[in-house]
Amino acid sequence: MARKAMYYYGKVFLSNDTGYYQIVLANNIERMKAIFLTTNTEVWVSADQVDNGTVFDRYFPTVYGVGYLGEYSTLDKDGNTTKEYTAWRCMLERCYGTKELEAYKYCIVSEEFHNASYFKDWYNKQVGAHREDFHLDKDILSGDCKVYAEDTCVLVPQEVNSLFVKHNNKKVKSNLPTGVRYNPKHTSRPFTAMYSGHGGEKILSYHDNEWSAFIAYKQAKENRAKELAEKWRGQIDNRVYEKLINYKVLLTD
Repeated sequence: MARKAMYYYGKVFLSNDTGYYQIVLANNIERMKAIFLTTNTEVWVSADQVDNGTVFDRYFPTVYGVGYLGEYSTLDKDGNTTKEYTAWRCMLERCYGTKELEAYKYCIVSEEFHNASYFKDWYNKQVGAHREDFHLDKDILSGDCKVYAEDTCVLVPQEVNSLFVKHNNKKVKSNLPTGVRYNPKHTSRPFTAMYSGHGGEKILSYHDNEWSAFIAYKQAKENRAKELAEKWRGQIDNRVYEKLINYKVLLTD
């Protein structure tokens, strides 16, 4: 037995998923110490694990090339994937996944949030962490910031999240203000104030000029922000409440 254990001592092996490691202690084939060469992570392994390649480094970036689990278990006590792990993985996918999503172009995740364990601890301290209808958002607090981090992220209900989505009018007419559509069929009042809210897009009013239409859209959306602020008051992060109460629609939105 001792001779077999010594066969592993000092040698470098390759795991199936997380790179090379070296066996640095091998007195017993059932319990040997290994150190991963990339992360310096120490793990206790058996000879069987070494032989079949299943030694795993929980600090190796296995999720979209940047994310790693740390000491985090991705399953809850019932064997289901935890909500915070799903939020963490989706965050990484938006920034580093193979799909090219225009809304997340150039977005990155802070180094701290690369660690699923760190993200879990942060997530569970947030207002709304244990509500199924709350979602991770980085735009409400940060504006145009492209970084998912502790000071830019917050948990909010979907209808609050949707309010802050910026709409792109370039596909309709590049020089129109946000919330305004142009319809030449309406010869006297061709500019329409459009608002997406309360379950779908709807026409607010028709106007003879684009600025009048924009003001109608602006008033409707700012009023909606105040409605949401009062609806969710005491249930959302105070910083989000302040953003809603003081929300202003800009031409650049």
